[in-house]
Amino acid sequence: MPKRVTLLLEDKDFELEGDIRKKLPSVRLRRMQTSLSMKDKKRELRRSLRKGTYDVRKQKPFWERYEDLKNRNRLSFRNVTGILKSSTLERVQQGTKGWMERRLLFYGVYQNKTYNAGTHRAVYNMGVAYLSAIFLTFTISFILIIKNSVKNFKASHGVEKSVAKFANKVFGGWDYCIKEKKSAKSRKNILYLDLAADLEEINRIKRLKSRPWSEKIELYLMRLVINILIIILLMGSLSLIGFATERMIHYDDQPLSESARFFYQYVPFLTMSMLNLVVPKVFQRLVEFEEYTHEFEIKLNLVRSILLRLASPIALIAILYVQLVEGIDTDDRTRCGNKRWKEDQNSGIVKCWETYVGQQIYKLIIVDTFAVVFIIIFWHFPRSHINRKYRDKSAVVKALGPQEFNLPKSVVDIVYAQHLCWFGMFFCPLIPIITFVHCLIVFYIKKLTLFHNCRPQSEPYKASRSNSLFMKVLLVSYIFAVFPIGYTIGNIQPSQSCGPFRVYSDKNYRFYTALLDYARSWSDVPRMVFFFFGTGLFIIPLFILLR
Repeated sequence: MPKRVTLLLEDKDFELEGDIRKKLPSVRLRRMQTSLSMKDKKRELRRSLRKGTYDVRKQKPFWERYEDLKNRNRLSFRNVTGILKSSTLERVQQGTKGWMERRLLFYGVYQNKTYNAGTHRAVYNMGVAYLSAIFLTFTISFILIIKNSVKNFKASHGVEKSVAKFANKVFGGWDYCIKEKKSAKSRKNILYLDLAADLEEINRIKRLKSRPWSEKIELYLMRLVINILIIILLMGSLSLIGFATERMIHYDDQPLSESARFFYQYVPFLTMSMLNLVVPKVFQRLVEFEEYTHEFEIKLNLVRSILLRLASPIALIAILYVQLVEGIDTDDRTRCGNKRWKEDQNSGIVKCWETYVGQQIYKLIIVDTFAVVFIIIFWHFPRSHINRKYRDKSAVVKALGPQEFNLPKSVVDIVYAQHLCWFGMFFCPLIPIITFVHCLIVFYIKKLTLFHNCRPQSEPYKASRSNSLFMKVLLVSYIFAVFPIGYTIGNIQPSQSCGPFRVYSDKNYRFYTALLDYARSWSDVPRMVFFFFGTGLFIIPLFILLR
């Protein structure tokens, strides 16, 4: 238990813990309370008055001494408040040291105790509840994704595959329930953009079919080279993320200053944010040379960008797994089995790998939020202002133009946030709340920049397929999150010093073993139903019901 320092300022106590205590003076600051030195001065003053040697002219008036005392206490209070604010902000940003690590935000705090509710013998098993909550969340998410995907698929492809799709859109696309002029104008623009996108797609297909064989072979070779470059970019990006993660783990155990340690803790996430910003721009430029249809260009660029976004956290966790679980030295006295025990006081030692992984996902969401806000404030708003003011005076500004609203990129951002929520839920159970705050901030700041800074896309896009595209990409991100979490629960031994599955010495013990042991204690019928859910026979009726 760390020692506490109590500051008494204006009759209010402030208790400080940890490293803040070292930054404060060793004395107690007390306002409107007489200290020992003041008592000594009073005794000396009484002696001087009795002896007649006290000179009133040499002493400051009472109000001046009162103001001096008040200013000193106000300055001390400001210093203490600054230390409190900076330290709390730093701990919230890091999420790895101090009070946040010991709260319900991360996996390691949860106990493996089984609670009995008095004489009723009602049992609450924390490990079973933990796994059940994760499983229930993933199941509900999967059902909602499938239902919305089927609904949007029917809505988007029912008219698109029709022979008379132009006639259907012209004569059946109007909503006769519209009464307001503004809504009618908006619906008219939607129909116009939809028809323009169809006509542009048909004209491009005709141009591609009319090419000679020599140009087609040249185009196919160009596409092959570009796809090889895309693979190299993806592999290089993942390698860079792995290198930055290894450096973070290496410097976490080095004697560094607080600022240097803080920087190295965020190097992998700054790298990922930079790659997510730059590499999709390269993808967007390269896909223009492949000469696909506009709709297929959007889909292909979206697939490549989402592969980078979804593979980046997996690469991060894979490096952490190799470094923290597979690459440990079992002869080290600070470790037990495959995990480190908490008795070691070295702050650089990772004692609970599940909590450490949850901290990385937490920091990744924090960095992603700051990156979105930073780009909009320091790039979109200045670009819009410069374009409005100097568009007619500079050819460069006119060529650059205003910011376009990129719908596929916004889809990728939302899917990426949801992927991090699913991916980090097992290691950081309260991460859905953090993701909700992230989406709330991103939504309103993007709404602000949309109305003030952006213009519509220069090339029309079929808005009727946006929901279907979003659900398809969301399903892919769900799969990318489920498989790593499923592998973790089914194949990796849990930490022996933290979490609801701690202190299990069996090397064959896995996370899901707690759920199986609990199910085996049931009666015959519930046990048979439970194990039926884990078989392939349950999947077929599930899909039939979803249809």
